[in-house]
Amino acid sequence: MYTKDMKIIYIILIVIVVVVIFSLFNSESTFVYTKPTTTNTIIPKTAGTESLKDKFIDITIPTGSFSFAYLDLNTNQKFTINPDEEFYYASIFKLPVAVTVFKNLDSKKYTLQDKFTYLKEDYATGDGSLQYNEFDSDYTINQLLVYLLKESDNVAMNIFIREFGIDNIYQTALDLGTSKNFANNNTGKVSDGITMFKNIDTTNIISDESKTILYTYLTDTNFEDRIKPGLKNNSSLVHKIGTWPDTASFHDCGIVINDNYKYYICILTKDTNLKNAQELSSKLSRITESLY
Repeated sequence: MYTKDMKIIYIILIVIVVVVIFSLFNSESTFVYTKPTTTNTIIPKTAGTESLKDKFIDITIPTGSFSFAYLDLNTNQKFTINPDEEFYYASIFKLPVAVTVFKNLDSKKYTLQDKFTYLKEDYATGDGSLQYNEFDSDYTINQLLVYLLKESDNVAMNIFIREFGIDNIYQTALDLGTSKNFANNNTGKVSDGITMFKNIDTTNIISDESKTILYTYLTDTNFEDRIKPGLKNNSSLVHKIGTWPDTASFHDCGIVINDNYKYYICILTKDTNLKNAQELSSKLSRITESLY
């Protein structure tokens, strides 16, 4: 029989059940906030950062060491490997030499047809064919630029250094954004190489007309055996190589230009051999091309 006491007990039971259910859905032990840590935080793939790391993570060289830098200003993608290691840049120093020449052409102090004389003091072995020519021969600035950039000619570099002054070339290197160590000692990090090409390409340090000539002479050079083999057939490479036997270094830095994209790339090596550097460089450029 349903009594008044039973009714009271029933009401109490209902209240207890409601309180328990409410406490379960609002208990701090049920909804605990855990502050994310470095290991479990998911970083958004901003500009492909994670995918880049995945692509480059297993790149090695059999002997020696290397640095690598990649930069695309249009997509804001960038990636580096061993960015703090320093290298002797060798013939890549001819890039600020060439820019110094073009700065003087832009200022109308000289023309491409003005001539300089190959003196005995300009003689140098190594890269380039001018060393086999006769002293006291005259060459136009245009001819010397072709020797300097297509052949990486050391005699042409010495003629330009004598005519324009090494201090002016050092200043050009600084104007291109390199470190003082690079400007003064031709030694630096991979950032020096990629910064030079970026600033030539994106600033007004030389005129557009001079850039066109510079890019022409830095394309299809005598040294297309490092970055170039990894590129697509419709991608061109504006670049400067550097080779230095004393440190067993084989470098290549430049601009990859395609109808659909453009990016900057720099690869420096040391204590290795040409074959290893060639394979490394083409592998890295093949990966950068796969991003497009």
